[in-house]
Amino acid sequence: MAARGAVRWVMAFQNQNSGLCLDVYGAGSNAGQQLDQWPCKNAAGTNQDFIPS
Repeated sequence: MAARGAVRWVMAFQNQNSGLCLDVYGAGSNAGQQLDQWPCKNAAGTNQDFIPS
C-alpha cells in the first residue's frame, strides 16, 4: 500500500517501430525473466505494467 499522498507510477513500454509492447512471459517476476513483444493491452494490471521499486 502506498503511503498517504504518495504517487504510484505504472509504466508500459511500446516499441516505436513495431507498435508492440514489452510483455513479461507468463507474468513472471523472477530475476532474468523472459521478455517478449506482444500486442499492447489497454487494461491496467496486465503483465505489461511495470512498477518501479
